[in-house]
Formats: sequence, C-alpha cells, structure tokens
Amino acid sequence: MDNVGTLVISPTHELASQIAVEAQKLTSHHAGFDVSLFVGGVDKRGQLNGFNRGRKDILVATPGRLKDFLSDSRSGVAEALKNTKMLILDEADPLLDMGFREDIEEIMRVLPSNATRQTFFSATVSKGIQQIAHTHLAPNHRFVNCVSEEGSPFTCCPLPESTIQANGPAFVVLETSPVVTQSLTTTPPLPMDMERQNQHTEALAR
Repeated sequence: MDNVGTLVISPTHELASQIAVEAQKLTSHHAGFDVSLFVGGVDKRGQLNGFNRGRKDILVATPGRLKDFLSDSRSGVAEALKNTKMLILDEADPLLDMGFREDIEEIMRVLPSNATRQTFFSATVSKGIQQIAHTHLAPNHRFVNCVSEEGSPFTCCPLPESTIQANGPAFVVLETSPVVTQSLTTTPPLPMDMERQNQHTEALAR
C-alpha cells in the first residue's frame, strides 16, 4: 500500500491521537489495515520512518505536522496523497478558528480532484467551512437534511442506499449534539461528496 486511502485532519495533538486509537480499534478486525499518525511534539524522523515502512491505509494528522512533511520533497508524503480517496476534516470549525485555513487549503491542493475524492466535515457548520466546501466539492453535490420538519433531529438518518446511488453526492449528519442540531436548524446544511455506498470499504482500504 503506497497510497494513503483516507486522510483525517484534526486540530490538536490530543484529538488526532484519539482518532488514531479509535481507527486502530475499528480496523483491528481487518487483516492488513494500518493507521499512521502525524502530530507535533513527537520525533519527526520516527513518524516518517514508521509511515514509509508500513501500509498507508489511514493517515491521521494535525495540519502543521502534515504541512512540514509536504514541504519536504524527500519525505514521499505528497506522493502518497496523490490518490487519496477520502478526506475527513475533524472539528473543521476549530481548525479555522485556530488559523489553519491556509494550511488546509494548501493540503487540499495536493490531494486528488473532487471528482475522485470524498470529503467529510464534522462539527459546527460555519460560513468559513461552507466556503471551503463549495470551493473543493464537486458542483453537483446534494444536500440531505437530517432534521425533521418539526425540528427534532434523527438519531440515525433514514436514508436508504438506493437514494445515495440514484442521486449521487450527499450530505449526511452522523451526530445530533445540541450544537449540530442548532446549526442544522439555523444554517444551510454543509455539502459532502459521497460515492456509492458499496465503494466505501474499497476506498478506505486503498
């Protein structure tokens, strides 16, 4: 596995480390899956050596450390991201609040085009996040609002696979915390590129 299949960007060392641990748990039952972690405060050489030795199914990173590796042409990280199938911006709004917007834009320019890449956002849907989404998602993305007409959120969005397959890219809310609920009832939903459901596992493994 020479290419990163899934890239997860998180704003802090702690959050990125937690995500990496959970990703390892989720993939532990699938032989051959590997999770790499790029965060500050840890030896860069050790992180890079581990990344280059193992598979590159999932990479979890903070923006600053990932940008450091991308700026070094000898690291091979930029090359490994050229065929990434899935980008996840965890806590996307805090990423912008902490001043990482320029870094995020630079990282996204290294990734494949939105025609072949799924993009997921989590946390509050701010105006800045909407701007990034509309810039980097395919023009034919669709909205799926997971709040009922009465305003009560669904715990699980009742969206059949056939709907995704028939209509293409969609936005699906996977969390209904008070912040998300308020955002959905007061802010237009954030778009998300989504390929057909039966391609998800394959994309994650690439």
